[in-house]
Amino acid sequence: MHAAVGVDGTIRYARTQLRNCRGVNSMRIHLIGTSTSWPLALGDALGAAPMVLHDDPADLMHELQAGDLVLAGWPLSPTLRAALRDVERRSPDVRVVVSLPAEAERVAWQEAAALSGADPVSRDAGKAELAYRLGRTPKPGRTEPGLTRARIASVALFDAETGLYNRRYLLARLREQLAGARRYGRPLSLVLLRVEGLGAQLDRLSSSVVASITEELADLLAADLRDADVVARIGRDVFAWLLPETERDGALAAAERLRSTLGASLHGRGLPLAVHIGHAGVADDPTSPGRLLELAEQRLLK
Repeated sequence: MHAAVGVDGTIRYARTQLRNCRGVNSMRIHLIGTSTSWPLALGDALGAAPMVLHDDPADLMHELQAGDLVLAGWPLSPTLRAALRDVERRSPDVRVVVSLPAEAERVAWQEAAALSGADPVSRDAGKAELAYRLGRTPKPGRTEPGLTRARIASVALFDAETGLYNRRYLLARLREQLAGARRYGRPLSLVLLRVEGLGAQLDRLSSSVVASITEELADLLAADLRDADVVARIGRDVFAWLLPETERDGALAAAERLRSTLGASLHGRGLPLAVHIGHAGVADDPTSPGRLLELAEQRLLK
């Protein structure tokens, strides 16, 4: 799966694919999850290349043929992400490109790495640009020497099922926030929520139902976030909520509201699962980000 940045980058990628085809009419472009302006923008730039619009990810596999191009808009829902992976697995002659917004900051490029693993950028953007977007700012026009494919792959920071950040990203942000909280004497809270038995329940359900449930949980978890907050999935049943500038009482009150919301959603789906809360903060004087997470996990089990 490739990633292109912005309308211009996506059009350049599509043009390259068209040039590689024997003729314009030998490749169709399938659009899914894109804005309503995309067909017009692509039509003006690519001419006669036929386009097919999709609303349901499940329809993709039924209409694809060898040589087609699938263009998906960002961000990807868990359902769409799973469908695109299925396309790549079952139709190796179909190319899939995700169009990332040009105005997105670091998160868009982390998403590119998560999507594509060892080769996260299309030929439209080189490693030097990726390095810059990831905050390592190489000299203009030069590739950062240490930016190997393995290093790029290591910045895959998203949970595949929910699209939330994963444990690796959470620990990186914990390190930054904990250092700042100590330096300036500011509060910091970490809340864990464990949905008891969630993993076992998901294992017995169909992939489409699992995608629907995990997408809903992710939406609920992210609904009331402040800009500085971070929500991550750090285990099959466990979600983490990092709240800078938040004392223990405020964090626990917010967590209780979220627990009630998650419980109601699960109950409505016939999954009456208990949601447990664990909290730790800078006031516990943790020696490291890992220790802060460990303290919250210990309290989650009580």
